[in-house]
Amino acid sequence: MLRRPVWDSGVGDAPLQTARDEGCEFPGLGAHPVWRGKVTWWQEVGGSAIVTQKIGGHSSLGMANECRLVAIQRYEELTRALQDTLDSARKKKEEENTAKHPAPI
Repeated sequence: MLRRPVWDSGVGDAPLQTARDEGCEFPGLGAHPVWRGKVTWWQEVGGSAIVTQKIGGHSSLGMANECRLVAIQRYEELTRALQDTLDSARKKKEEENTAKHPAPI
């Protein structure tokens, strides 16, 4: 018996068909979001863009990078780091202003 490879398009339809059968289908559900998640995970655990391009079967590094998602935790870390940087700059500016214009006694 000839078996189809795991990455065959029929496998991509299985989650969608299962969701339909169970009555929990929603817009955007399918194999591609799952695949994007896997590409993201490969890079988050240290896979280079070149490795994920090859594993993901993308024709270019740009396509592999477009497929990558930013994990919520990483997004929060970057947002907090940016907020800390801005807060430090604000405090430094306030200290400079206070030094130039001390409050009257």
